[in-house]
Amino acid sequence: MPDTAWHLAKAGRFEAFLDAISAIELQHPEWTVIGHFYVVLHYVDGFYATRGLSRIGSHTRRRQLLRAFDETRMIEDAYRFLEKASQEARYEGTPFDAFDVEQSRRIYGEIRAAMRRILALDP
Repeated sequence: MPDTAWHLAKAGRFEAFLDAISAIELQHPEWTVIGHFYVVLHYVDGFYATRGLSRIGSHTRRRQLLRAFDETRMIEDAYRFLEKASQEARYEGTPFDAFDVEQSRRIYGEIRAAMRRILALDP
């Protein structure tokens, strides 16, 4: 079963992917948005693993859990924004531009910082 370390390793791999594509992100902005979502998903799941929830199972369940913990309730709206943008990129072919990528990056950074503080990875 995935534990916190497993989720943090996955988040790290997605972060490395984001670093690697930063030079071409405006050619494929949808992949940057998708990457932002999957990084925060693994930070959130890493938190849930610290609470004994190692297999979330679905995005629906994850959304329910966002409201169940004080630590994740504060990021729910931002998380849902990235989730929706990622779904639009993956399934609807929504075009993204530099503004969308910057907005995604800002929200991603806020969630990432909050989750890293909660997980005691950053002071």
